[in-house]
Amino acid sequence: MEKYVGQITGAGIPDLTTPMPTTSNPFGNGTTDAPSLASGWGELGVYRIMFALSTFHLLFSLIMIKVKSSRDVRAGLQNGWWFIKLLLLIGGMVGAFFIPNTFFAVWGWIGLVGAFIFIIVQMMLLVDFAHSWNESWVAKAEEGAKCYKWGLLTVSVGLFLASITTTILMYAAAMSQCPSPRFASPVLSSVFVAGSRRV
Repeated sequence: MEKYVGQITGAGIPDLTTPMPTTSNPFGNGTTDAPSLASGWGELGVYRIMFALSTFHLLFSLIMIKVKSSRDVRAGLQNGWWFIKLLLLIGGMVGAFFIPNTFFAVWGWIGLVGAFIFIIVQMMLLVDFAHSWNESWVAKAEEGAKCYKWGLLTVSVGLFLASITTTILMYAAAMSQCPSPRFASPVLSSVFVAGSRRV
């Protein structure tokens, strides 16, 4: 495998097994030792693919600014041209492998902040969806439809049990690999979920 990596990197693609500077790597292990071949390709490979995807979607979000109707010329880019967009996306992914590793040491931090913002927005949308769903089924249950009352009860209990189960599994997995305060994340998430039911 190392032989093939050397052939590829010699053609202009940075060696993905080259360690990033410890001070710039948000996910490093605190050493300057070169990571294994698999971990180097894994971490830096994911950064490159995610960079291409993020850039692609950022480009289209900028293009769609102030588009309010599907009759807009730019709306055709969003709703069609799939083959061209797929080629553009694949080209971006391939091109990302020619970017030096040092760029992705910084990109790791940008991705970390972006992922945090994405999760917050996603949670807001999920909570809004859950409230809308609840209001709809409660209104129908109050009108006398018993199936909605039992459906709401079943779904609520099922989701609470699923939440508790996944929290326990995440806690067990986190503690088995890294016994640190990281376990607080799933625990606090469960507390917030339970608390939101009181609001």
